[in-house]
Amino acid sequence: DLKIKHPNKTDITSQQKSFILSYLSKADTAVKTLSDYENYIDIDSLIDWVILHELTYNLDCCFKRSCFIIKEKGGKLKMGPIWDFDLAFGSFYRYKKDQWASVGTEGGYVPITWMNYLINDEAFMTKFATRWNEKKDELLNTAFACIDLMAPLVLPSAEYNFFVWDLLGKDMTSQPVSHKKYDTYEKMTGRLRSFIHARYKWIDDQLN
Repeated sequence: DLKIKHPNKTDITSQQKSFILSYLSKADTAVKTLSDYENYIDIDSLIDWVILHELTYNLDCCFKRSCFIIKEKGGKLKMGPIWDFDLAFGSFYRYKKDQWASVGTEGGYVPITWMNYLINDEAFMTKFATRWNEKKDELLNTAFACIDLMAPLVLPSAEYNFFVWDLLGKDMTSQPVSHKKYDTYEKMTGRLRSFIHARYKWIDDQLN
């Protein structure tokens, strides 16, 4: 479903609404036919967005929900802002380690997306691989540095959280059953680190 966030429904004119919907329709057709889609979409923006959501395996935002697209006057479609990571990093039971998160299936949790088409376009995938190779080590190092920095800072809040909510080592509806074995905060942060490293390697293997 497509919703226009800004201008809001009380401020948007019928001409603006028609223009936005027409522009998106043309962009969608261009992607599906793999013809001149770069005339409508900022491809660098899209690739950066895909890389981030693939590395984190963020199913909630992979063209399903919490997916924002911006178009400035006279400009192309740009992806963002980034939002909604509660089902990311392998914490959702639908995580599948050997699949692209942003490539959907008919009737699947993630539906057919632009990536279903673009992944078959050699020019796009070349740009995708080039950008990944430019940023992959920085992304990995930044992720690990963030865990090292934030884990001890978050620890007091985590301890209080798990004191109030007895979740550790328990079955949680949205999580993989295997998560029960991560029954301490330290094990959970270790799992996060392992997930990022494994996901990094899988993407690198696919693109290189």
